[in-house]
Amino acid sequence: MRRYRLGLAGVLCGWLACGGARAAGCDASVEPISGPDGYQERGGQRCEGLYVSRVSGPAMELVSLTWGLFPGNRTDAGDLSVSVPRPPGRTGSVHVRALGLPAGLYYRLDVDMPPGGHVTWPTAPVLSRQHIGFDQVGLFAFARSASGQPVYLPVAVDDTVDPKAGVVAEIRPLTPVDDLLWRFVRPGLPAPSWQPAQFRDECFTITLPDAADDGAGSLQLRWSDADSGTAEIKRFDIEY
Repeated sequence: MRRYRLGLAGVLCGWLACGGARAAGCDASVEPISGPDGYQERGGQRCEGLYVSRVSGPAMELVSLTWGLFPGNRTDAGDLSVSVPRPPGRTGSVHVRALGLPAGLYYRLDVDMPPGGHVTWPTAPVLSRQHIGFDQVGLFAFARSASGQPVYLPVAVDDTVDPKAGVVAEIRPLTPVDDLLWRFVRPGLPAPSWQPAQFRDECFTITLPDAADDGAGSLQLRWSDADSGTAEIKRFDIEY
């Protein structure tokens, strides 16, 4: 039995003091740290910065969904061009989010954009100044279904959509888990067999099957709670 645990830092304020002012238009549930690196509106386009850690969160959290493994071959600290290739039939704006991946890195970016559009993500204001590498950040997009549930969409960086690389999802466990398995189920098709996910840098990495003409489906996860032994299941609706 393979056990995976992500270390949590508890109710801390990262590296800096707490109590920053919350900017209008940003997520009101996010409490920024004080100072220029706190989560706040930047450039009239995005909200970005460091925030006070949460007490708890979901047992499994999708923290990255990109074409290829982000950041790929990108190693320099220049600005990033972020886009969300438009899935068939989807209209309206989508929301792009970036999250800090390592335990104790409470970083977040939020920006709205139209499907098929682009947004420039300057790295100097927060990432470079805080010495946060691209490999420490997850990136994904989502929209809302008719019922209000999130539908996740893969993000392309620097206009790179490589079908050969596929769509890569990274899932972060916030509680100890045993034997995580996954499958991607498409509507109207038989459910495939469960298979193990690769554990890398505190996250499970999953390369989704080829999209063919329609990549819409449900990424389903199954695992055992390491403390209680209870079987758990989680799903994420995805289009690509």
